[in-house]
Amino acid sequence: MRRERLTSAYVIRDATALQALYGPVDARSIDKEIDYLHPHYAAFVRAAPLCILATMGTGGLDASPRDDPAGFVEIGDDKTFSCPIAAATTALTACATS
Repeated sequence: MRRERLTSAYVIRDATALQALYGPVDARSIDKEIDYLHPHYAAFVRAAPLCILATMGTGGLDASPRDDPAGFVEIGDDKTFSCPIAAATTALTACATS
C-alpha cells in the first residue's frame, strides 16, 4: 500500500487553524471539562480493563496500553489514580521520554 506524504495544506498547527475548519467551540463542550475525576467517571475507570499510560518529556511522547482485569487502576482521590507496571523494562521505556 502506498503512503502519501501530507502537504502543509493538511496539517493543523494551532487552535486558530482548527477553529477555521470547525467553527467556534460550543459552550456545552467547554462546560463539561473538569479538573478532577468525577464520581461517574471514577466508576467508569474502576470498571475498565484498559488504560493508556502516557508520559512526555524532552525525548518526546510515549503512550502504551496497560490491561488487566477491571479494577486494576486504583483511585487515590479525585485527582490521583495509579496503575501497576508489570515489567521493569516497560517502566524504563515510559520514563525514558519523561
